[in-house]
Amino acid sequence: TLTFGDGSTADIDFTADIVAVGGTLHLGLTVGSFSTNLSGTFLFEQTAGMIKIGIKDAAFDLKVSTVTLAITQVNGAFVLYDGGTLAAQLRIGHVGLTGITGFTFTVDDFFLSLNNTGGPVHETLTFGDGSTADIDFTADIVAVGGTLRLDLTIGGFTGTLAATFYFAKEQINGVDTIKVSVTDGSLLLSVGAAISIGGVNGAFVILPDGSAGKLSIDTIALTGVPAFTLEVIDLYMEFNNTGRDLTMDVPVGSGPDINLNFVNVAGQPDRHNFFLISGSIRIKVGGTPAAPFLTIETLDLKVDTGATGTQHLFEAGLLRGTLNIPALGGSITIEAGNLAITAEGKLANLVDDPDGAGSQLGSVFYVRVTFGAANAGQRPDAGSFQWPSWMPIKIEQITLAWADVGNHPDQFILVISATLGPIPGLTTVNFTGMVENLRIDVYKLTHPGNGFPVRGFDAA
Repeated sequence: TLTFGDGSTADIDFTADIVAVGGTLHLGLTVGSFSTNLSGTFLFEQTAGMIKIGIKDAAFDLKVSTVTLAITQVNGAFVLYDGGTLAAQLRIGHVGLTGITGFTFTVDDFFLSLNNTGGPVHETLTFGDGSTADIDFTADIVAVGGTLRLDLTIGGFTGTLAATFYFAKEQINGVDTIKVSVTDGSLLLSVGAAISIGGVNGAFVILPDGSAGKLSIDTIALTGVPAFTLEVIDLYMEFNNTGRDLTMDVPVGSGPDINLNFVNVAGQPDRHNFFLISGSIRIKVGGTPAAPFLTIETLDLKVDTGATGTQHLFEAGLLRGTLNIPALGGSITIEAGNLAITAEGKLANLVDDPDGAGSQLGSVFYVRVTFGAANAGQRPDAGSFQWPSWMPIKIEQITLAWADVGNHPDQFILVISATLGPIPGLTTVNFTGMVENLRIDVYKLTHPGNGFPVRGFDAA
């Protein structure tokens, strides 16, 4: 104890050897077009067996001419142990590089967690103002994450990448585990043609006995290619090849964890070794994007390699192709809907029709040909099909529908919609007619004695 002349005292109390220094620093330097600033509260403490370093509310910027590197909201704690092991936790609110023509780079909410001591770590660092920073780990870990954005423009090339990412390597119950996640991801690459990917969210784990994960992408679009566009909507993938049940939460850079849950359930597709992919695809060829010559679409497409027996290996809510042929007075659309293929290789019907692709056909498998557009004048006339010119029939639509295509492929319904216009040369009588959704049971038609083949129509 030291006693001053005014009677006040100062005490020195140590339980062991120590060297500690700390405080709040503000440093600025400007030389010509160069300038830099550093500020923050710092702590350095050396004791027997370890060194502690703390950083609080730190900021740094470096500017050379128009180029600026800015780092703000830095908070961290580091402990270095004898033998070279380390435990650290670091968070940086913002890193930005600007002022370079055609290039910007930012990272927000960056964090780093590191422990390679081989065991748990629980340390507290105390700053000069009395505030503290804690380091808490239960086992070895390396984790890094944040929100990244990169913009690059060089001549006719433009690229943008943005995502919130997370990566961690840790031990869980003594097992080395790698976790990776991405949320709110997007990518744009443009050089004349452009590819854009948006709404990317996914989580993955890598284990000694395999890996598992899931990924969803809202849209993938290819544009700018002459006479060709490609669009993928609601792409989804999931897989597990560990050969066992797997349930695990994967953290994300910000927000709730993503849960992976692949568990075998009796009567359901295998989830120990499988790959599943689903989505919708639209391709346009020729003409303009608004009026292409050929359009190919697949809606609610799904492939599940975990299917067995009568479970669906392949599903398609709708397969459709539209060809615009002027010689036929408009477009021709061929589509098939509510189609499934089982793991045994048999055709089957979907259980339901969630997108209404089957219209009035419900959940049955169907094949349909539609001629022309909504304007009846665009539909093919008699001459287009070598039909007698004196019978001006216009076919609107032909549909084949199967209630159970897998077990009874020979039992289907023929659905026809058509119009009959005025007969040329017959001026004394105006003869027109139409039939909508005339339904004929082809099996009954070809197998007499099984009932009347005409099942009805909607209008005539």
